Amino acid sequence: MKTEKGFAAILLLSLLPLILAGGFALLLGFGFLRSDMAVLNVCRAEQMQVQNKVGRNLGKLLKLNPKALKLRLEQARAEKALQAAIESGYPPAIAAAEAYLLSVQMRRQALDVRQRALIDTANIWLASSGTSLQRSLAQEWRLHNNPLTAWWSGTLLPKESLVPQLAVKADFPEVAPLYLTVTDFENAQAWKQTWQLKVSTSSWVRKFLSFNGSFDRTCTTSLYQEGEEWVAKLKKDKSSLKGFL
Repeated sequence: MKTEKGFAAILLLSLLPLILAGGFALLLGFGFLRSDMAVLNVCRAEQMQVQNKVGRNLGKLLKLNPKALKLRLEQARAEKALQAAIESGYPPAIAAAEAYLLSVQMRRQALDVRQRALIDTANIWLASSGTSLQRSLAQEWRLHNNPLTAWWSGTLLPKESLVPQLAVKADFPEVAPLYLTVTDFENAQAWKQTWQLKVSTSSWVRKFLSFNGSFDRTCTTSLYQEGEEWVAKLKKDKSSLKGFL
């Protein structure tokens, strides 16, 4: 009987490293997945929030196209009227035609200011958020990773950051043109952020579970047309595990 108990104790002691390794693997695996998903969700949420704001500006910009076309045609008529007045040589007619053309040009200038403000504001949102997003990712990683520092060392390294500008173009290089979305708009408007997570078990945990690896993560969003609105959605990307030692 004593022999059986002794054998069981020896077997338990021999299996203890495996049991501890399995336990640490489950604990750290769960902790990593939780931290990883928290960072990924922050990336997606912040990108989509900004892209939706940009989408509203894009919608407003495109809705100005009928007015831009109307003013373009109105200026063409005003220029023809002025030319006819000049040919008539009648001063009052010339003065009236000049005043009318000037009023059209001023309205086009005002529209051009509105159009550029919508574009510039959208680009400022994107540029500033591209910088702040990387800080947000690092902060979120530290928040969720700190409770695990007794068992492992984890670092988030920002990598490729492709922040777009509003992907539109003028139909003609003139004041208050019509603005159109560029060809392959969804890819041109895509905002891609990539980062790498490097994790390794700490010194004492290494006695039971030796792990050192890196994990590349990416989140990408773009704008998609739904009726007259432009809505932010996720684009599919590939993430990869690599460098396990």
